[in-house]
Amino acid sequence: MSVVPPWHEVLTAEIGVKELLDNDHSPRILEYLDSVDTLPAHLKGVDETAWCSAFINWGMEQLGLPRTEKANARSWLNWGVPLRFPMLGSICVLYRGQRSGWQGHVGELVELGDDYVGLLGGNQSNEVNVSRYPRYRVLGYRTL
Repeated sequence: MSVVPPWHEVLTAEIGVKELLDNDHSPRILEYLDSVDTLPAHLKGVDETAWCSAFINWGMEQLGLPRTEKANARSWLNWGVPLRFPMLGSICVLYRGQRSGWQGHVGELVELGDDYVGLLGGNQSNEVNVSRYPRYRVLGYRTL
C-alpha cells in the first residue's frame, strides 16, 4: 500500500501552468516566486528564472506545511527527513552542472525506473509537468 503525501494533489492540479512568451509573465508563476524569500530583486516579477523550488515552496505553503522559503533547489536537502530509499511522493533533489556545485532541480517523485526518476515539478521545459531525469543525478529524497 502506498501513501499519497498531502502535497501531491496541490502540485498535480498545477500541471499545464506555463511561462508566457516575450515580455509577458505568468501570474501563477509569479505567485510561486512570491513564496520564496531569497529571490534577488531583479528577478522578482519575471517568470524567466529558475522557479522549481518556488513551485514546491508554494505547494507546501498552500497546505500550511514546512517549506524552505528559498529559491535554490538544493535547499530542499535540509527540509524534512532524509529517506534512505526512494519513496513515491517524496521530494527529490537533483544536481545540475556538477554534483559538488550549487545548481540543482527539485520536484515530487512520481515515477521510478531503473535508470530514471519521473518528477512532478515546475520549470520543467518552462512549465509544470512530469519529466524524466537520469537517476544518477539524484542527490537525495526527503519527506515530512
